Amino acid sequence: MSAIEEALDEFGASWEYDGFIFSHPESSRYVSVLDEVESDGPDRLVMLRRHSVTLELYDDGARSDAESRRELSRILDEHNLRHTRHPSVYLKESKKAMTVYELDGFIEKGIENGKRDDPDAAERHHDRIV
Repeated sequence: MSAIEEALDEFGASWEYDGFIFSHPESSRYVSVLDEVESDGPDRLVMLRRHSVTLELYDDGARSDAESRRELSRILDEHNLRHTRHPSVYLKESKKAMTVYELDGFIEKGIENGKRDDPDAAERHHDRIV
């Protein structure tokens, strides 16, 4: 399990990768995890992947939800996930407030020809892009 997944589980809201696009969960708060991946390497070999991760927290927009938004930032900090939290925006159509958290990029190493040469390599070398 990645540090991002551990942090989201600790936060306690429903969450899903690229989720909730067509149907919204019943809970009042949920997180959609958007993971943009760019593959790279020499001579057409995929040796690493760069991840740019965005978390979209959706809640009811109540005053009490402000503490929940700060709590997610605190949990991300505790898991050493550097991030930028953007101001919340109220989405009239869905009657939800959305708060975006942009996480610093990550590099997944240990990839060769689209396959991990060591299944645990990506977890051990989940380094931040500096």
